[in-house]
Amino acid sequence: MNLGKEIRMRRVQNDMNVTEFAAKLGITMQYLSAIEHNKRTPSISLLRKMAKELNCSVFEFIEE
Repeated sequence: MNLGKEIRMRRVQNDMNVTEFAAKLGITMQYLSAIEHNKRTPSISLLRKMAKELNCSVFEFIEE
């Protein structure tokens, strides 16, 4: 599973740049970048926020 890659792919599909998506989530773009590069793991609550903003479910991030 590549959680960061899945999040980035869905963000790009939704036409959002890192700065815009991070602002909607209330996190820094550096933290979002670290998540997308699998250097940090987001909390469940942050994953829920991401899924809501990207119009998908949390399970779609972690499906193989």
